[in-house]
Amino acid sequence: MKPSVSDPSIAIARSFSKHADSYERHALLQKDMAEQLARYLPCPLPDRILEVGCGTGLFTQNLIQKKYTQLHLNDISSDMLVMLQTHLNIPANARLICGDACQLDFEVTDLITANAVFQWFENPQMAVEHLRQFLAPEGHLIFSVFGPNTLKNFRSLAKIDGPVTLYPMDTWKHWLENSGFVVQQSQTELKETFWPSARSLMKNLQQVGAVPIRKLSYREVKRLIADYERSFTTVKGVSAEWEIFYISAVLT
Repeated sequence: MKPSVSDPSIAIARSFSKHADSYERHALLQKDMAEQLARYLPCPLPDRILEVGCGTGLFTQNLIQKKYTQLHLNDISSDMLVMLQTHLNIPANARLICGDACQLDFEVTDLITANAVFQWFENPQMAVEHLRQFLAPEGHLIFSVFGPNTLKNFRSLAKIDGPVTLYPMDTWKHWLENSGFVVQQSQTELKETFWPSARSLMKNLQQVGAVPIRKLSYREVKRLIADYERSFTTVKGVSAEWEIFYISAVLT
């Protein structure tokens, strides 16, 4: 089924495409997440692998340097896939697949992985159920995702609808278990980053494609910057908080 013109996935794809050339420079948090998530990969890797939302390859580099038989790299943005090929030497036997992972049919695989991606799905529960169709028995689903305390102060103060809804760890585990998975490992990481100003924080969010669907007016932005800096400026700079989940599950 093709998405409608108003489908949020189209807005998300356009946002990532618009900032594809800046993503790699500004996605410092996502780089850290990729390094952490790589620790959950089985060793050795299974033969058939699918990475969902591969972007510019922050996590992909942990896959292409190892042995495998089949590697499929998916992203909703064609521009992101172009940047992936620019940043990494993609092996000839790897296949790039552009499109919304929730609306694509993939070949059966032994491992599905995604770094900082699942929060972008309009319906994450349905995404899990959709992707499980393409996992072989005892296949692995390994991913990182942002929790509801991510940018909690910023989102509360801004009073805006973010591009995504963030869910607690228990909800993710419930969805996985209902879809036939056994959660083998899970970890919650709390991080705090500091910025020279609230404007620089907002600029960073924009440069990695994480922008609100409802755009703020100039007056609203100016007020938000002043209010946020007044409330959350520390000796280290303007603070922002992040809650990150790492989950490894096996299909039974």
